[in-house]
Amino acid sequence: MIRMPKMIYLVLITVTLISSATCEKLCLYCDHVPIPQDCSRVVRCGAHEDCYVEKFVTPDGYKYYSLGCRDIDKCSGVSAIGKRSSGSLVLRDNLPVEEANDNGDTSFCRACCNGKTICNVDNLCGSPEPNTYGGHICFHCAQVEHPGKCNQITLCGQGQSCKVVQYINRFSKRPNYSSGCEERDECSLLNDSTECCDSDFCNDNLPCKVRLNDNPVLSIPYINQEGDVEFNCTFRSSTSRLDVMYKVSWTVDGHPLKNRNGIDEVTLLSSYEHVAILDAYNLNGNLNKMLRCKVEPQCSIGDPLPGSHSNGYWVGIKISPQRISHTVEQNITLVSTLPVISSDGLHKLYIGPQIESTGQNLTACKYTFELDPFTRKYTSTIPVHIKPHSFFLNSDKLFFRQLKDLNFPIFRNYNLPIVQIG
Repeated sequence: MIRMPKMIYLVLITVTLISSATCEKLCLYCDHVPIPQDCSRVVRCGAHEDCYVEKFVTPDGYKYYSLGCRDIDKCSGVSAIGKRSSGSLVLRDNLPVEEANDNGDTSFCRACCNGKTICNVDNLCGSPEPNTYGGHICFHCAQVEHPGKCNQITLCGQGQSCKVVQYINRFSKRPNYSSGCEERDECSLLNDSTECCDSDFCNDNLPCKVRLNDNPVLSIPYINQEGDVEFNCTFRSSTSRLDVMYKVSWTVDGHPLKNRNGIDEVTLLSSYEHVAILDAYNLNGNLNKMLRCKVEPQCSIGDPLPGSHSNGYWVGIKISPQRISHTVEQNITLVSTLPVISSDGLHKLYIGPQIESTGQNLTACKYTFELDPFTRKYTSTIPVHIKPHSFFLNSDKLFFRQLKDLNFPIFRNYNLPIVQIG
């Protein structure tokens, strides 16, 4: 791409870029400037507007220019010549107008242009040729609430980059932004609340570059002070930006976990928070599945970033062995990856193993789930002895009636896995 001449008073440049933040026409916007190149203020014009420049002369012979946006239909009026061409620079030339404004100044030239950023700096209505010396044209504001709202520009020196910086306003405690020029060698030393870029008008945005230090960690479940079972999703992030939020979502077997209201279970954390808590109550109906959390950093401006997934934790009760024999005394071991909370003071649980074909109950005892201090899982062992019957050679099944005496709603309507017999 061939560069257009540069100039802003001392120097400026006209390029074929459109403002990246809004995709609107960016035009110089000044009144009573000696030449268009003296203007360092810009405006983002509407979709039905073009950039324009108008030249005036005062009664005492002083000449000045006004620049800004003008409705396309007005650009096609008596003072406009030439045909429009979509996407290309269109000049409507220096036709004398001889119209007086309210203060007696006479407008004797109007011109419109489109298709190029600040095209109304570019040698219209007899203005001088722009100076071709200089670096990038950058937005230059000391304080704005969004870098895309800066309306001042400057020409940076050679060897400089455009820069945008986020900082916290001490009075409002809200993020504000400044923009301008920075020595290119210094840009590599800046943190993620500052962005350098090397093209004209590029510093109207602060990309979100927040990254987690490592993958999130999903904790084992624990019982809180209120007696509820919870999981922690913990992560670390080294960022100096304070407009960051972390979206923490949960999945079971790769699908979004729905809460009790049928809505995706999501937690939003501020830039200071790095632990999300899941109430295991929301896992009701989702047992025997792999639970994970996902953390997605989000900035107030900039595109969303991809999320990071945690380790997986299988939630439910496993039974081993999954097949037992007739007539042999043996133990069946139940291992719960979730804390088992029962109404019994000793946390004993009535399980009720039963042979499918006969409905025979093998035991009426209650069994305690003990916490294994090494695996942090809850284990119970049930002795089983299936006595011979008329069809003991046939395969059969041992199933467990729904868990009883539980105060923990996650196991509500939960059926334990079936054990094969024979």
